[in-house]
Amino acid sequence: MTSCILEIYGAQVTAATSALEALSILEQLEPDILIIDIAMPEVDGYSLIRRIRTLDTPLSTIPAIAVTGCDIAKISTLAFKFGFQAYLIKPFEPEDLSTEIIKLLKPKILA
Repeated sequence: MTSCILEIYGAQVTAATSALEALSILEQLEPDILIIDIAMPEVDGYSLIRRIRTLDTPLSTIPAIAVTGCDIAKISTLAFKFGFQAYLIKPFEPEDLSTEIIKLLKPKILA
């Protein structure tokens, strides 16, 4: 669903089905933003973002949004602690996603 929303807004999307696939893709591409589901098979989103934050710059500094189905206060604390800059609780509105992306990319656009 997230990929569809982004494509409707005209974004070029590269999707991964697992954390290992995402790391492989990062070796080939340098995306502008990462949108990572916390609940993934094998390796969760927290572990993935921790691993990404240990990579060489500029990959380690790519802005990231956590996406989760859990609506508990602990989620936001964990998301920020592990290296996400924003989080969204599913289901979310397309406008909420675009707003977060714009907030995170605005400094890069203005630079």
